[in-house]
Amino acid sequence: MSNTTKNHGNKSPQKQHRILSTSQAVILSLPLAGLQAVIGMMGFFAILFYTNIMGAPAIITGLIYSGGLYLEALLSTIFGVFSDNIKNRIGGKKTIILLAMPIMSLATIMLWVPPIPPFGYIFGSVYLPLLMWMLLFMILFRIADAGYWACYHALLPELSTDEKNRVKISMIGMMITLIGIIMGMIGPMLIMGDVTEDLPRNDPQLYIHGANAAIAHEIASGVVIFSIIFNIIFIICIVLMLLLIKEPSKSIRDRPSFSQVIGDITGPFRDKNFRNYLISFFLSWTPIVSLSYLLMNIATYLLELRGVEFVIFLVVALCAGLFAFVFSQKLSAKFGIKKTLRICITITFIPFISIFVILLPLGHACTVIIGMVLVSLCLIGFVGAMIFPATIMSAIVDEAEKRSNKSLSGSYAGAYSMVLTGGSATSMLIVSLFLEIFGAEEKISYIGFFLFGAVLIALSLFVFKKVRIRSD
Repeated sequence: MSNTTKNHGNKSPQKQHRILSTSQAVILSLPLAGLQAVIGMMGFFAILFYTNIMGAPAIITGLIYSGGLYLEALLSTIFGVFSDNIKNRIGGKKTIILLAMPIMSLATIMLWVPPIPPFGYIFGSVYLPLLMWMLLFMILFRIADAGYWACYHALLPELSTDEKNRVKISMIGMMITLIGIIMGMIGPMLIMGDVTEDLPRNDPQLYIHGANAAIAHEIASGVVIFSIIFNIIFIICIVLMLLLIKEPSKSIRDRPSFSQVIGDITGPFRDKNFRNYLISFFLSWTPIVSLSYLLMNIATYLLELRGVEFVIFLVVALCAGLFAFVFSQKLSAKFGIKKTLRICITITFIPFISIFVILLPLGHACTVIIGMVLVSLCLIGFVGAMIFPATIMSAIVDEAEKRSNKSLSGSYAGAYSMVLTGGSATSMLIVSLFLEIFGAEEKISYIGFFLFGAVLIALSLFVFKKVRIRSD
């Protein structure tokens, strides 16, 4: 299946008008369901699993997780430029995606079956085999993930040149992403809801050799099963996308010199408008993505959810996500993509600056209700923050390609992916630092981070005013 192409008398790729049909947009977005479920479960569960269940120090766990993300951020630009210069029958970007798929699946399954610390090992101490296991499979996953996302993001400006069509593709992608995120949430939430009914609120430690060891073992077993299921879905969807979506052919220069490669890597950062956009995106994405890292901890320790309360929390989150999708769609139709993104980021700022109310002595039921409302507002802003950035990036790529008269989708998408993963890495690093200083079971750890995140979001909104896109 190929995308609809209309040639307006010029064979130069940037002069062609391309759009994707709805069915093609769905096929292109299908892998997001399985992959976001896998990544979502990593984000939702990594801190809880390695720190609270396996007993690893929070700061070291955070450093490994963040280090992997920083490695991915660095490699994203290299993979992006490299994909622009691969010429074969299936397309350079699809080739890298195909090679990345098995590595990503293997790593994300093995991540959940680490060597268990021996009996008598003190909670929070360094157990080298456990940490080396996490480091190995985190690095493998991040290398493959860098190639995957740099190429996947680069496909959007190549497959579609129409802004409305790109918004439609992004909306469909976001809908399927939400399905993936929901799947990634359902696994941990069902596990926690099933096994924590008798988990005491005054002693919620889940160390695999602690007083609640049986609960910890059940959680560890359940997460492996869900990881296998999500990876099977991911592989099936990737194969369908690779078979049915044709990557547009384009002219590629032969054997670019080292200086040309360096120029392609650094080019996006020399573009002042794109640089402002990347700075703004980094500042907003860093605190927003922290929600996924802290979601299970927030539910377990901040809101003190137990048993069926996890299911209620999940239902509320799903409703917020669905509302956010419709809300963002209507806003973009009325205000355009830039203003809509600004509104969504502003909505997220509200719960970040208001999270301290959880500390008030309001009673358990009232605290849970307020907490769910604040998390729902975060999710509404989070959805909008995921829909429109790639569309704005594509619009900036169009202008850059017009100026340079060459394909830049890979290099710009690589820089975009670099900032996305760099923001995630910084978020995990800051989160783990707060948890290490104040404790993973202490409310002040989460309150402090959210207030810090509010400052970053405010700075993001200030920088975003300087960004200009063609539809302004």
